[in-house]
Amino acid sequence: MILKKTKKSFAVWLVLTGLLATGCIGQKSETPIEGEESQEWFARAQPMAENILIAVETGDYQSFIRDFSEQMVKEMPEKNFLEVKEKLYSQVGSYQSLSTLKTTEQRDYVIVYFTAHYEKDDVTVKLVYRKGDSTYKIEGLWFA
Repeated sequence: MILKKTKKSFAVWLVLTGLLATGCIGQKSETPIEGEESQEWFARAQPMAENILIAVETGDYQSFIRDFSEQMVKEMPEKNFLEVKEKLYSQVGSYQSLSTLKTTEQRDYVIVYFTAHYEKDDVTVKLVYRKGDSTYKIEGLWFA
């Protein structure tokens, strides 16, 4: 699946594990998570998001997959990673910084949104976690 950024037709890729199979996407809208719970999710997810963005920038596949679930690692081989790296760089330039956006939940998943600031434009980064997973492995990742 591909998501597009409306400002520019920026299409990267979507890695999705379990969400379609369980019917999570498209059946129930996201509910905002606020307050202390939201801040806890940002504190947990921000280092992972930062790691992913730096790994893409530097081409470090092993760092990129460090926080992924086993299924995510299977779904994102190094070849796909390199394609994402090239698309991001060619369309938005070098990675600059990261800021928090929002936290939501949808069925059995928590979704943490960030804005990644790049040289040419901003990109929304969406990390998906399975509720109750004490390992906090990333189950889904979007760039839009």
